[in-house]
Amino acid sequence: MSLPLPFFKTKFEDRHIVEQKFYMAKHNEENRDIKLFANEVHERPSNSEPVKTTTMPSLVTTPPREPGVASVEKGGRNKKKGGRERVLSKEEEQRLLFESASYRLNGNRLFNTSYYLAALDAYFLALSRCPQTLKLERATIYHNIAATQMKLRNYDEAVKAASGALSLRPGWGKALYRRAKAREGMGGWAGLVGAYDDYVQVLEGAVDGVVEGVGKGELEAVREKIRWLPDRIKTVREKEVEGVVGMIGGLKT
Repeated sequence: MSLPLPFFKTKFEDRHIVEQKFYMAKHNEENRDIKLFANEVHERPSNSEPVKTTTMPSLVTTPPREPGVASVEKGGRNKKKGGRERVLSKEEEQRLLFESASYRLNGNRLFNTSYYLAALDAYFLALSRCPQTLKLERATIYHNIAATQMKLRNYDEAVKAASGALSLRPGWGKALYRRAKAREGMGGWAGLVGAYDDYVQVLEGAVDGVVEGVGKGELEAVREKIRWLPDRIKTVREKEVEGVVGMIGGLKT
């Protein structure tokens, strides 16, 4: 089966520029929706805050600040010569937001057709274009990156991306659930403890038994994992300790 033209491009940037034009030519209606979305974002009150949820004492270290997953072009603020920053104009910010939304839309199409590596590239470009002042939009892109890394079984990278989403939108149940799954996929004592901590926070953020972006079946699975993960954590911890002791004993002989 032959692939669309964009997949034969070798350069990271060129491939997605061609791909973007390819889809934009076919989906003019969707592009109009993106423009409406960009206008809606700029009409949003500046003092709007992310959804607040109850938190618990963490069993692991707090997530890092938003990681620099991509730095091709940082939105929101640009540095002048001499290290000083300039605030982007509304027109510049809107242009960057439109470009970001276009790349993210391409990423979603690629993800839904199982082209995960290409989708990942598109999401990186979307993140690099999205102004840093638009925290909720950037959090969504980080979550998209985490979901794609999970499909590629890059669990470490999925954890980093989900943590980036949570640094911008604290307590977001969907990102907590994604990070918990990634940490569980990593395995090991530290990974499982982190997964348990995230699963508990997912349930603590439930409102009337509902968590935004997490299905009922997934919530039931979370409850089950909270019940049996402590025993698994204990078993894994004992095995890791035995392995370290055996390694030390081997060095002495």
